Amino acid sequence: MKLFGVLGGLTPEANAIFARLLHEEVRHRFPGRNHSARFVTAMLDRHELAACCAGRASPPLRRQLQSIARGLATAGVEALVFDSSALHVLADQFGAVPRLPLLSGIEACVAECQVQNITCAGLLGTRGAAEEKLWRDRLMNIAGIHAVLPCQPDRHLVTRIIDDELAHGIVHEASQVAVIRVMKAMGRQRVQGVVVVAPELSLLVHPEDSPLRAFDFAQIHSRAVVGWALSAAKGPG
Repeated sequence: MKLFGVLGGLTPEANAIFARLLHEEVRHRFPGRNHSARFVTAMLDRHELAACCAGRASPPLRRQLQSIARGLATAGVEALVFDSSALHVLADQFGAVPRLPLLSGIEACVAECQVQNITCAGLLGTRGAAEEKLWRDRLMNIAGIHAVLPCQPDRHLVTRIIDDELAHGIVHEASQVAVIRVMKAMGRQRVQGVVVVAPELSLLVHPEDSPLRAFDFAQIHSRAVVGWALSAAKGPG
């Protein structure tokens, strides 16, 4: 397995969830054998990342991201991975970093929705207009999939649940009920499946409880990353 770099910092819980999923995927592919994923994690400042994801990228943070990417390349990392969907809006902040492709979780999710013949997908757990636009554009331009967001009050509710509870490992049954209600509301807008965008929401949204077909961003992304890391050993791509 080739070495890749995981960049995170928006919430510690997202990083922990994604790391766990990477190791679980490797164990799934090598049952009964003592293997684990090979990656290096770089954690950034949460406050700066939140501002950057909201479209207020600062020159110092841009330089920091580029420096981290160059350092990871020097350390032998062969690809970059973001541990959460929101960080994908930072992709153009890295500049030209030789030999370091970005393994996009958004593209992996779009491909999964396309395979499942989804033509209208809900987005649950996006953080701001920049991330929402990124998802809308990729869904439509790659697969012709129409994206639906919860109403504004429901988006604020889900964000509050993520930031005040799930990001700290707190899970309330009332919040689970609230999130399921939000999903049901999207279902009334002809949504066929919901992309669970924020990794932290996997603590609340379980396939057996979901009123709609759920596409777990972190899980789909981790499968794609491990698949790349294993297949890349035989050649590029």
